[in-house]
Amino acid sequence: MKTKRINKDELIRRLKREIEALGTQGAFAKAKAVSPTIISEVLMGRREPSKKLLAAMNLRRVVLFETNCYEEK
Repeated sequence: MKTKRINKDELIRRLKREIEALGTQGAFAKAKAVSPTIISEVLMGRREPSKKLLAAMNLRRVVLFETNCYEEK
């Protein structure tokens, strides 16, 4: 399975496209069985996307930690 990492801005763009394809946030929420309040709060930047919303968009959360190469010797 090939995966592609996306950032939060790309997630928001994808969410907006999916909402637009279904017409309204309410239609998207109903079709995907996700709370319309969560969708609205994610779009406004007040909340992180829920596990259910991510699954509805065929996404999953992956947390990464990186070191600065110049700090390690």
